[in-house]
Amino acid sequence: MTGDMTRKMVSLASRDPFYLGWHLTSYAEMTGMSMSEVGMELGCLPETVDSISLCRAPRAEPPHFQRDVERVAGRFQIRSDRLMNMVRYARIASEESMLMAARDREVDEDDESGQNG
Repeated sequence: MTGDMTRKMVSLASRDPFYLGWHLTSYAEMTGMSMSEVGMELGCLPETVDSISLCRAPRAEPPHFQRDVERVAGRFQIRSDRLMNMVRYARIASEESMLMAARDREVDEDDESGQNG
């Protein structure tokens, strides 16, 4: 695979929660880290972060989550505990953002209907 093709695929993966790329990118954005720093935290090179990004994200269900994380960590020789924390952090932050957005919509709708003013 060419470098340009890889970059395009990593970019697409960073926008889709199906892929680890979305989780790693979300984690990096929320913590103010670069992807190189994410790689250092995982114990790998930036090029390896690109490969990890193209992997399917771990399934959320408890019997699968840890096994999926450990499988990726083993494949790329990275720290499974750090990967697990990054994925959890990204998921929790995403869920909180969705709840806040839903709450904001409810307030806006109440304001428009004249109930709060």
